[in-house]
Amino acid sequence: MISPASSRATPSLDAIQPTLVTPNPLCCEVTSSIRPSSAEPIYRQLADHVRRRVVSGQIRAGDEIPSVRQMALLLAVNPMTISKAYGLLKAEGLLEKRRGLTMRVAPQHQRAQPAASRIELLRPVLSRAASEARQLQLPTHVAMGLFEELLKEDHTATAAARR
Repeated sequence: MISPASSRATPSLDAIQPTLVTPNPLCCEVTSSIRPSSAEPIYRQLADHVRRRVVSGQIRAGDEIPSVRQMALLLAVNPMTISKAYGLLKAEGLLEKRRGLTMRVAPQHQRAQPAASRIELLRPVLSRAASEARQLQLPTHVAMGLFEELLKEDHTATAAARR
C-alpha cells in the first residue's frame, strides 16, 4: 500500500543548504551591509564591503573569503552576482585565486592602510549623504548630529557583538 504524501518527512532547509565549516570574518557583517533595495548594484555593494574590510585591516593577507556558492546562499542572490564582485576585487589585486581552493586576500594586504586611504573610501559615501541632506534642506547641525548618533549606535552594536 502506498502511504499518503503527507506522511513523508520533508527535509529541513538546514539539511539542504551547505553550511560554513569555519566561521569567516567576512560573513559577520556582510548581511547587514548589503541592501538589495539600494539603487547601487549588489555586486558593487559587496565589492565595496570587502574593500573596506581589507583597507581597515579587519581581514588581512591570507584570510580566506567564502566561496561564491556560500556567499550567494548567505545573501540569497545569484552566484553570478558574487562572482562579478570577486572578479572586480581580483582584478584590483585585492584577492587572489588559487586553483581548487577558496579565494583569499592577496599577500600585500598585511595590515590596515593609512588613514588617508581609508578616508578616500569614505569620501564618496559622505558626499552622497551631504548632497541628500542639502536636498532635504536639513540644517548642518541636524545632519551632523544624526551622523554622530549613527556612529555611536554602530560602535555600541559592534562592541556588544564582540563580547
